[in-house]
Amino acid sequence: MNISELQDFVETSIPLIKEAGFVIRELNDQEVVVTGEKRLNHNHHNTVFGGSISTILILSSWLMVRRLLEDTFPEASIVIERQCTDFLVPVDGDFTARCARPLPWQVESLKYGLDKLKRGRIDLGAALYQDGSDHMAASFSGTFYCRLRL
Repeated sequence: MNISELQDFVETSIPLIKEAGFVIRELNDQEVVVTGEKRLNHNHHNTVFGGSISTILILSSWLMVRRLLEDTFPEASIVIERQCTDFLVPVDGDFTARCARPLPWQVESLKYGLDKLKRGRIDLGAALYQDGSDHMAASFSGTFYCRLRL
């Protein structure tokens, strides 16, 4: 799927994504970039809601796992198993989530598990930045469980 098709897919499959206004900006073998607007995700302190920050970080990481598997296991089911988001500073503007490709051994381990056992796990990290800043505002680590539908 190209970015436009994938954007439509996630907005249809997960209505929260459309309501939050999250937009996939980059999706390649090295990085996934998703953006969000403060005006759609603010809280009563006029900063970005923590739930929105967690959601966009999960989304960027899920998209990376999907990208890693799209050529060899496009039918794989991908779900988050556990996650931790550290909120480092308040975000009071538009924001960007970035998930970098995991290490080669992690990708190979996941693909090996899917090939031999029909299931596997992968740990990923992602970071959130307020637009216009090079300083990380939130960090994410999570484990994704993948399985082949029988």
